[in-house]
Amino acid sequence: MKKSIARAFCIVLLGITTIIFIGCGNSDFDDQFLLNSSRIASEQNVQDVNSSICTKNGFELVLFSDKDVYSTADIIEIWATLEYVGNNDTVTIWSGIPYISFSITDGKDFNSGGITFPVLMSTVLEKGELYYFNYQKSGSYDANVEFWEKFYDEEDLLLPVGEYTITVHGDFSLTEKIVDSQSGLLCELRINIV
Repeated sequence: MKKSIARAFCIVLLGITTIIFIGCGNSDFDDQFLLNSSRIASEQNVQDVNSSICTKNGFELVLFSDKDVYSTADIIEIWATLEYVGNNDTVTIWSGIPYISFSITDGKDFNSGGITFPVLMSTVLEKGELYYFNYQKSGSYDANVEFWEKFYDEEDLLLPVGEYTITVHGDFSLTEKIVDSQSGLLCELRINIV
């Protein structure tokens, strides 16, 4: 219980620090911070092994995994790409941090979802530029503490036996009125752990 409270406090403290830090930063730093865990996909050889694509509101979001069947000892690689394919040269999106979020569930006891810091940031995306996002673990828990502590302490993504649904969500809006202009981007794919 004390560890859960301590982790929650750390997450809140990190969020407040992030808000203060970003509020004092310049635009170049803000863009770098937002894309800290991402890079342009053209820099890598991305193979379309297992993927799901969704398009909406002038965007194309693609979710990938390096295969669809894994053993419990396999490191699971998950990533997504986002491309603006609309009519303008650039588009401004509005979001918290990050603006692409991942979640994993087995539909039962395993639910690991993305945490988004609730700040309002604007980011300019260029048409035709392919933005690359690696899956990163984030989430919270209030039961089975030993399992979740071990899961989040392990840097690599390893999962127990089961069938899982991986989801990536375009967690951004098209205007500052974030409730009324959600991206509507959501892709899912399934993987099996044997």
